Amino acid sequence: MARHTCAWRRFLNVPSMLRSIAATLGCIAIAATITAANEPRLQTCPPIMTSVDVVTSRGFDMTGKVVAMTGADSGIGYGAAMAVAQAGAKLIMLAYDAPGAHAAASNITNRTGNVDITVVDGFDLSSLDNVRQTAKKVAALAPKLDVLVCDAGLDVAPAGHALTVDGFETSFQVTFLGHFLLAELLLPNLRAGDDGNGGRVVHTGSVTSNDYNATDSVFTPLNGTYCRSAGFDPGCLEPAQLEEIIRKPAPAGGPIGLSLAGLAHAAKTMYSREFAARNGGAAAAGGSSSGGGGGGGDLSLIHIS
Repeated sequence: MARHTCAWRRFLNVPSMLRSIAATLGCIAIAATITAANEPRLQTCPPIMTSVDVVTSRGFDMTGKVVAMTGADSGIGYGAAMAVAQAGAKLIMLAYDAPGAHAAASNITNRTGNVDITVVDGFDLSSLDNVRQTAKKVAALAPKLDVLVCDAGLDVAPAGHALTVDGFETSFQVTFLGHFLLAELLLPNLRAGDDGNGGRVVHTGSVTSNDYNATDSVFTPLNGTYCRSAGFDPGCLEPAQLEEIIRKPAPAGGPIGLSLAGLAHAAKTMYSREFAARNGGAAAAGGSSSGGGGGGGDLSLIHIS
């Protein structure tokens, strides 16, 4: 695991939604925030419950906590944002779609009564310089950051399979590399979070649930499995091969569309485990859920000590 993390560092040169998904993420994200460091606890939620239902029925209280989120204007991120706002947390929304994020923030305030919501406009995971600048803004807003939720992602590469300005395949950078950099830059703030006991990081995903290790209760991506699903030979997650792959436009076709989203989600899972181990914390994986439309989600939780 460590060598993969070193590889990420080398690449970057850095020190009304589906209710079942939203309820599960909101439930787990809040539980991770209020649970003791050595007792990571996952909670499941009935599919008929919204994330607000979870908070009100279980009495979750995040008053005084600060939560920064990507992808909080739609989908499972919106459900989690609604939940933490209902629980009384200060919410920082990192917005790529500024109008959509401001509309979502207004809806969240109207629904929950929480006015302590800040939208940071202009966030763009496809630019690492932008991520660095946004991290500075978040650090200034939240010297003590209790939760970072990395939810934004891109499943299908833009037309033309364009590389980002940094020279990486777009879906891989937006889904994983940008979040990797964001989490690393905000690590000092996360360490200061949750009253000095360390904050939490939540990585959401969509395709890592096929390799659940029941013995260790963690998701363990298998090199060959994810390589095959993305149309590559086994071993594609090894640093040297992966760097070559993500420096090229995505291949056409394949079961996950025209992107490297599958590899990005696998990388998220590996990074979650290494990130926790490297920072003296604990990592846990939440169960996968899916809505009537067939969409699914899973996530990894990290406590930092």
